[in-house]
Amino acid sequence: MSKYIDLSIGKILIGSFKINFDLDLLSLFDRSDIVQHYSTLEEEGLVEEYSHRAIVNPHLTVFYFKSSLSIIKDRLEIMGYTSEVAKEGFNKSIEYLVSNREYEISKEDFIDTSDQYPISFFTQLTVEKWLDKFKYIAFDRDKYDTINTNHNSNEDLLESYIASRQWFGYPGNDILIFLRLVIDFFDPNDQLIYNFTEYLYDQVDDEYEFIHELEAIASSPKSCIIITEGSSDTWIIQRSLKLLYPDLSRYYKFLKFDESNFSGGAGAIVNLIKAFIGVGINERIIALFDNDTAAEDSLRGIGSINIPENIIISKYPDIKIAKNYPTMGPSGIVNMDINGLAGSIEIYLGNNILQDENGNLTPIMWKGYNSTLKKYQGELIDKNKFHSKIDNQLSLCENNPALIANFDWNDIDMILKQLFTSFHKLDRTIILENLYAD
Repeated sequence: MSKYIDLSIGKILIGSFKINFDLDLLSLFDRSDIVQHYSTLEEEGLVEEYSHRAIVNPHLTVFYFKSSLSIIKDRLEIMGYTSEVAKEGFNKSIEYLVSNREYEISKEDFIDTSDQYPISFFTQLTVEKWLDKFKYIAFDRDKYDTINTNHNSNEDLLESYIASRQWFGYPGNDILIFLRLVIDFFDPNDQLIYNFTEYLYDQVDDEYEFIHELEAIASSPKSCIIITEGSSDTWIIQRSLKLLYPDLSRYYKFLKFDESNFSGGAGAIVNLIKAFIGVGINERIIALFDNDTAAEDSLRGIGSINIPENIIISKYPDIKIAKNYPTMGPSGIVNMDINGLAGSIEIYLGNNILQDENGNLTPIMWKGYNSTLKKYQGELIDKNKFHSKIDNQLSLCENNPALIANFDWNDIDMILKQLFTSFHKLDRTIILENLYAD
């Protein structure tokens, strides 16, 4: 009987599903990753496999998802599937397997069906040992599958186990963990292929409806809502995200100031977060504040509130350029650390935006003193002009991505990477708790 649905990296088959394929894998793909065309059993080399139907129905729809491993890895990372979490998941799966085997052995009516792999084999199996063998076996599986049949050592036994088992003997039930564990052994440009062709031909009556459902799932990933202090912050971050990480932008939605009539500002965000908490909203939300005195003062308003785990309160990160930045005060220009005092979005736009025609950084003007925090609030002089400059820069690069490397994106990239990791702690908990969950 056919394998139905294959998951491959390039030409290397890494695993197959029969009836219950993995929908979570679809979250790694986008609608644009779909490859679909019409073919025949003969052209696809499947005549022998389906000889009982080849004469009656020789035509089939080739349908699969395909994306580069570099993109897949980025998507796994923002979903919380880091290398560390994947290794934890492997070890936890081994613990579950051993515990389950010990329970079965303890039964009076136990019959040993574990063939040549005793429980001691699994108690000694670690993720490091498994990975060390995988990196060789995956690229020459037939060789390892036909040698060491006498299992003269534990190493022989492990090689045989990995080479002969589905998913290379991965012990868990979360295929995304398996994928994150092995992905670094392949070239980032290799393609991950999730192939539904045989399943469509042999198992699906209404191909159109089934394909439509797959497209809908791939087009609707779980997304996170980003709330910033102002409309300028939103369009700058949103466009930068789409420019620098086009394959990740679909995982984030931004509050639209013009459509919602949201007033903006640190205080308004605090009130909005309180309202979200009050109604028990379940969506993931990141409230992204400026790195300045006004934000710190407003955040005191929720300091005593229990923030649910689906809401992240975050500020723009400290950056190097702000550690020694020119400021305008009563005694003239003084360079100082403005992190936490005047870190609005404009400070993160890069030297090419912040410098004037003479190469000098535009200074910060101190605008007010917060007596409670004993800190001044600072703001760039004539900061609106920087919006026009970054708009032009973004437009240039959007029209010609080859120009991206000509500009300084380091600090805006720090903001984006902060967004990507915001829910890693929560995701780790969910991923590990869901292993073998009923």
